[in-house]
Amino acid sequence: MLVGIGMIWGTASSSCGKTATDRAATFERMIKSEKVPDIMFGFYEPDWTCPSSSDMTVAEGVSDWEELLAPLAKKGTVLGSPSMAKQYDEDWLEPFAESISAPWNVTAIHINKPTLAEATKVVEYYVKTYVRTTQLLLIRVYERHILFARHELTHAHPEQTSLGPRICMRP
Repeated sequence: MLVGIGMIWGTASSSCGKTATDRAATFERMIKSEKVPDIMFGFYEPDWTCPSSSDMTVAEGVSDWEELLAPLAKKGTVLGSPSMAKQYDEDWLEPFAESISAPWNVTAIHINKPTLAEATKVVEYYVKTYVRTTQLLLIRVYERHILFARHELTHAHPEQTSLGPRICMRP
């Protein structure tokens, strides 16, 4: 079964002008219509500049998450994290995670690395830094096609971070 997943790309607080404003208006119309999505992802690369990304400060992201996405979690929506452009060099997501009241359920990762070894480093970073329990990682890749990875932490071995064969490469 294929399921579409919504993402609020950016909001009116993004500096990306009309693109962000138009996309935010679409999201707000959906919410006002009382349609509650099953899954909704946070912002598209708020740690990178316009026009390709949503370009938001951490404070703007927290404010918009609390106003727009946290209420959806209270209605049963599964939340996905904002996806970072800087991959394992990111410096946006941790202060964001520490400041929101409704944590995400799925960690979104963008990878633009030329090899499986480099892609694995990115995934390992996110697992080590953000995955606290058994959680799905949604991965979007540019150089290779990694469909998904699932990392399972057990209470007996919370230090485990190796993904090994759980990363699925497709040409």
